[in-house]
Amino acid sequence: MLGVELFDAMRARVFGQRVHKELELGQGDGSGSGGGSGAASPVKFLMLGFWSQCLLHRTYTSPPTIKRPDVVQHTQDLLDKSLAFYLPKSESPDSDSIRDFAKSKHPSEDLDDILSPLIILATHLCIGDVSARNRICNWIVLEDMERDPEKPLDERPNILGRYIRLMGSVYHKRLNESTGELLYAMCRQDAGVLCSKVGYGHVAG
Repeated sequence: MLGVELFDAMRARVFGQRVHKELELGQGDGSGSGGGSGAASPVKFLMLGFWSQCLLHRTYTSPPTIKRPDVVQHTQDLLDKSLAFYLPKSESPDSDSIRDFAKSKHPSEDLDDILSPLIILATHLCIGDVSARNRICNWIVLEDMERDPEKPLDERPNILGRYIRLMGSVYHKRLNESTGELLYAMCRQDAGVLCSKVGYGHVAG
């Protein structure tokens, strides 16, 4: 690509020099009076100028930038909406109503099959990229989160409350394990940091 751009730049420069030369010398295209000493053709000048500008524009114009999708944000949105749909309010994932609802929507699958892949994706993002890990951690555990003993974290109808309830699930073993791995990964795989964020009682064992 560099060779092509260099060639275009040189060719544009030659065209530009030719236009200026013909303007200075007043050379025509042979159609005017006096043979080759007539006035230069306006059309010829216009064409030379046009191609010169086109080549210069092609050479120096930067290619359009491609906007990359925000994978972390899309993952968070999918998790937030999916968990809110299948685990509404503060209900336990092991309750009959939650399990029956999932079966009514997907008779051949359970919540392990539906939600685990998304949680595993978020875990890999935390492990593979520091920026993604920090974003996911701050999304799950807000920096200014209210810590009121009268409002236990595992009873809250938010993303953290749902994750904590999943870690205590008996019927959904894969969700239990994958959720614990996600919270551990978002805390830099440091058990001390995890305990400080969600409480020792929720992660013990």
